[in-house]
Amino acid sequence: MPREEELSNHIKKLELELGDKDRRLILQDAKISQKDVSLRENQRLIRDLQDKVAKLSTEKQQLQVQLEDIRKSRPKPTPSMLVNSLKQAMEDLKSNLQPKAGMRTGYSVNQFDIDLKAAVTMGDNNEMRLVLPDPDDRIPGDMLSSIRFTFRSQPEADIPDEELVEAPSLLGLSIDTALDELAAAGLRQGETEYRRSEYPTGTVIGQYPDSGDLVPPDSSLALVVANNNVVTVPLVTNTQLDDARLVLEKAGLTVGRIISSENPAPVGTVLSQDPEPDMQLVEQSPVDLVIAAKPKITVPDLRGLALEEAKQVLEKEELVLGEVGTRPSPAAHNSVLDQKPAKGTKVESGSAVAITLSQKPQPVQVSVPNVVDRTLAQAKMILQRSSLSVGKTLYRKSGTKNGVVALQSPKAGSRAERGSDVDLVIWKKISGRDAIDSVLKHPEIEKTGYKATTIRLRLARAGIDSVEKLEQLSEMSDTEIARKLKLRDRTKSPRVLREIIKTSLG
Repeated sequence: MPREEELSNHIKKLELELGDKDRRLILQDAKISQKDVSLRENQRLIRDLQDKVAKLSTEKQQLQVQLEDIRKSRPKPTPSMLVNSLKQAMEDLKSNLQPKAGMRTGYSVNQFDIDLKAAVTMGDNNEMRLVLPDPDDRIPGDMLSSIRFTFRSQPEADIPDEELVEAPSLLGLSIDTALDELAAAGLRQGETEYRRSEYPTGTVIGQYPDSGDLVPPDSSLALVVANNNVVTVPLVTNTQLDDARLVLEKAGLTVGRIISSENPAPVGTVLSQDPEPDMQLVEQSPVDLVIAAKPKITVPDLRGLALEEAKQVLEKEELVLGEVGTRPSPAAHNSVLDQKPAKGTKVESGSAVAITLSQKPQPVQVSVPNVVDRTLAQAKMILQRSSLSVGKTLYRKSGTKNGVVALQSPKAGSRAERGSDVDLVIWKKISGRDAIDSVLKHPEIEKTGYKATTIRLRLARAGIDSVEKLEQLSEMSDTEIARKLKLRDRTKSPRVLREIIKTSLG
């Protein structure tokens, strides 16, 4: 019975544990189900976002295409168009502000500002030039300068009515008669324009100010004069000079001044004209032209280059080597010392650049003086008098001498180049004990086959107690050293000891 109860209790315990595990498993399944739902929701959101990104990318590409089309179709004002527009705007402003007939009040512009972006360059004669970039030029913003033009008017003093002059009527008069009328009224001829007209040539067909207007004394009147020999100026820009000449001659005009300007356009292309197209001129009037010239080449800096290197640089820049001179110099042999034209100069393609090459000066030989047994300071003075200088300075230990020259190289009496160095060995006084200590402290002393204490004892027994005696020992043969110090090894030990003594004594 007890056994059955024990088994029954154990079964109940197992059932309780199993029930607990079932509950845990159910909870875990519920959590996994929730995570699956969340994962599916995230995947759906990711797909939606990917669809939106794809749509935005497509819209971006379409907008970029539209923007490129707008850029291509947008007008591209050239620098000449910009300048002409500015000129016309100022003329229109001036015309509109002129007082009309009978008006007692005038108008003026106190300030007129214009901001431009332009490249500032220096011309051949160091004059400053403003270059307006073409629309197709891609120039970094930091390469352009902001330029502001400010126009200000100065107020004129009011003129009393009794001092004003009435402008005479000149319409229908010949130009000569009109000038007489102006002179009689105390006025002058102003800007005169010629136009075709039904009236005879030389007849005044327009004036400004109009007749009857009150103007200050000595004012000028602008006139329009009939001239049936006037012609319209044709457009000749962007054509070759010869073609422009033919067009102007066919129109009854002539070519005036021709000014060349560096420009990437084909050489001879007309860049601008003065007067502008559509203006009326008397037959055979000149039209000034500005034509494109091949951009000049900036002369490179050749100084310091070898002759062959200079040739290669000039060939690369479409220049040629000119006269080659030489000059003694301490610079590298056959290197460029000077050039003409100087670097940065603007020249035509194919121009010659003369150079001066370095040639080593002929060495001057001097006699080397004797400075042995002189102090270092004395040796420097003596060598300087002979145009020489002190080179390497080494020190050699001595038991008696100190601070004076022991050896010199080159030797006294030999020949050396002026300005060359003389190496010196200076005596440095040291006691015999210190000299022996430096020998015994040498890191290779035990390569002699003996300890330092043994070598010290052998030196003392041999009576070697000074620098001079150490030097004498180092000058002996292997056999003599071995016999002197009673060394068993008569080859290696003496040889090693000899080298250690020489090294220690300098």
